[in-house]
Amino acid sequence: MRMIAARQLLVLLAGIAMVANAHGADDAYLKALQAETQAITSGEAAGAAAQPPAAAADSKPQAWSASGQGLAEELPVNLSQEQFEAALKSSYFGTFVFYNKLTDADKAKVYEEYKANAQISHIRDTTTNLLKK
Repeated sequence: MRMIAARQLLVLLAGIAMVANAHGADDAYLKALQAETQAITSGEAAGAAAQPPAAAADSKPQAWSASGQGLAEELPVNLSQEQFEAALKSSYFGTFVFYNKLTDADKAKVYEEYKANAQISHIRDTTTNLLKK
């Protein structure tokens, strides 16, 4: 009987130690996140991240903007096919994955459709229709 009680006590203490350790790990993780947030916030307060590079100031905003917290409706116009693919990859990765499965001829068709209509919904529809054929 004493052996069973000792085992139960040992299991209970091990459980308490695991819970205490888990809470300590969460605290360390939260502290790391808070430190990173403060570093980012202080950088923006100083103006380091507030000013975009000169080349980016002339172009349209990216599809996802942390400050705008929304999706843009279209890709920038007049991109080369390589630039179009890079913009698609960085801004609409899911669409890019499907686009990348297309043949080179179908990729050229999507690019031609982009030049006629830069709306992402149109590009997605064209891509998925070509995948279905």
